[in-house]
Amino acid sequence: MKKRCYLLACLAMLLCTLLAPVTSVGAAVTWPTTSGYPAPPSFGDVDGLFSPTMGDSSLLTDPTNGHAVGLEINKDQANRSGAIWSKAPMFDLDKDSSYTMYFYMGNKPKSGEGMAFVLAAKPAAPTKVDTGSLGVWGVDHLPPNSKPQEVADTALPNSFAMVVDTQKNGTGDPGGYEQLSDFKSYYFGTGYPGQANMYRIDYPYWMTWLYFKIDNPAEQYRFGLGTQKNLYDTPANGKWHKLQLDWKKDNLGGGTLTAKMTITRTKDPDYATEVIKWTKNDIQKYFSQGSTDPAPRKLYLGFTGTTSNVFEPHVVAIGAMPEAATVNGTVALMRGAETVEATTHLKVDDVLHYDYTVNVKATSQAPWPESGTVMMNVPKGKYFDYLKADGTPAKPGDTLPIKVTIGNTDYQAQGKIQPDGNQIVVTNMPQVPKGTTATVKFSLPAKVKHHGLVQTTPVQDKPIGTVTGDGQTYDLKTPAGKDFLAYILDPETGELVLEKVPSFVFELKNGQTGYRNPTVMEMVKGLPTPMATNWDQANADQWLTNQQGREPTNSTGKVLSVKDTRPTKQGWHLTMQLSPFTLTDNSYVLGDNGNKLGGKATLVLTDQTAQIAAIKDNNNATPVKNMAAGGTDWSLGTQTGNVAAYLGIEPTATAKAGQYQATATWLLTNAPK
Repeated sequence: MKKRCYLLACLAMLLCTLLAPVTSVGAAVTWPTTSGYPAPPSFGDVDGLFSPTMGDSSLLTDPTNGHAVGLEINKDQANRSGAIWSKAPMFDLDKDSSYTMYFYMGNKPKSGEGMAFVLAAKPAAPTKVDTGSLGVWGVDHLPPNSKPQEVADTALPNSFAMVVDTQKNGTGDPGGYEQLSDFKSYYFGTGYPGQANMYRIDYPYWMTWLYFKIDNPAEQYRFGLGTQKNLYDTPANGKWHKLQLDWKKDNLGGGTLTAKMTITRTKDPDYATEVIKWTKNDIQKYFSQGSTDPAPRKLYLGFTGTTSNVFEPHVVAIGAMPEAATVNGTVALMRGAETVEATTHLKVDDVLHYDYTVNVKATSQAPWPESGTVMMNVPKGKYFDYLKADGTPAKPGDTLPIKVTIGNTDYQAQGKIQPDGNQIVVTNMPQVPKGTTATVKFSLPAKVKHHGLVQTTPVQDKPIGTVTGDGQTYDLKTPAGKDFLAYILDPETGELVLEKVPSFVFELKNGQTGYRNPTVMEMVKGLPTPMATNWDQANADQWLTNQQGREPTNSTGKVLSVKDTRPTKQGWHLTMQLSPFTLTDNSYVLGDNGNKLGGKATLVLTDQTAQIAAIKDNNNATPVKNMAAGGTDWSLGTQTGNVAAYLGIEPTATAKAGQYQATATWLLTNAPK
């Protein structure tokens, strides 16, 4: 890249001219037949209510809208352990409630190990999930002299579990989980995994035994915390079974939980019912995370399961549960009116916007959310910037005003950029009145930022957003039901540009404040050239300088600047060559004594403290700046303080009065890759 400028001298004045320009469970739903499981007797939309917490688990979704309608705890595979929990505490101990849940365990004569329905202070897991633990009990053995409390310490803490066990672990002298039980082949049991009185462990094998309460005189009396009732036959019979939970609170902070298990068969179904009473102190004992912590009044609902070398699927569907607000939402990434999709190519500086839509159906009993506080977390792609109202990128800590529309009414919310710079938390969202349905809409502008990618790159952004109210978090999806946004980023080639070159007017310093033209005699005697060896600001008045700040009529400015937006940052070289200073009518070359090649003048560029380059007026290219690989932009001077330049003249036999000019040619080149 070349740029040229003229330098003029009228004994007193030299100037430069540029030659070239610078360049809820509720709505009707469909069961996924592709899941391989038959449809349950009843099921509903539970989108946003539950989330897998172990890798072997997944949600089964309605093929028409992508909403969750089933919970697959484990596939029909060996040696699996799974867990799915509610995203927020939902089992309210201060309200009467009823839950109907269906479960499916496959269809095979021999299966295992079993599954559990759990109420807990928070989602958790045993420290080690043994295959016979069903994902809730403590480890199956410990070192000699271990105590029951040590087993309890490895179990799912602060919880109550209802289990369907299909594989007996423990028989004969070594013992095992079911050693202290009335176990036949299959049973429905209950217990408290994190309580020491749920276990026994003893010599010589130190295997973990579940300690059930048994009051059958034909056996013996035991007083463990667990209860256990045998089932007549395997529940892995190709049918869906039902667990009905009914909670009736009392007026003292406790209540009664009735758990009724129905194992469906062609004839003679199995029924097993347990009635569990909890006082306020019991709730404190079983569910508080610390002895002095307040008892939780809402519990998480979870589902766990394990398989071993004998295996079965564990699938759950929610038939009925307390009325809950229905909340779902979408986010679309737009470029103007165009929806950005997986095949859309985006380039640097493309202006985009995220369009958010949240559909809310409040219950007939309460507005949503009851707390009055809605929060949205809306992350952006890492290759984008959020934009403020003035179009500039938003930074962490910035607050963006957001207009939220519900129906025909506009509300003012706020979005605060989080410290990572990639998320906005939206607050001051309006409340939806009870018994009403509302659609909340708003947009956030964004722009593709400089990313430095050197090849075409497919991108998937996940997660794409959540909305939270009353402790419940709902995931946003795309209008197509996907949980990620996809697009293609084109490579950023960037460019290397010589943005600006300076023009110079040179004069001699004259006293403290003035400047003057040099005389012919001074030109003949020569004017000193500042070099690295004699650099001294105190002697600046000896030299021709541009520091008076004047510019020629056709000035190109006061700044020398290079802009490098190439992602490779391979470096660059900048050189300057200066033609001989010549009278404007071309009749005389400075120092001409039969030689018109010049070389009598030396232009010195500085940064006010050190010399940058010294260029003779002999048309020889001289390096000004070599930027190493990894470097980027560079500049000298400002619009209020021009590039510091000085001009030295060697002694010459003759000099003529008049105006001199020289052409400066700047050359910017790539450094080799």
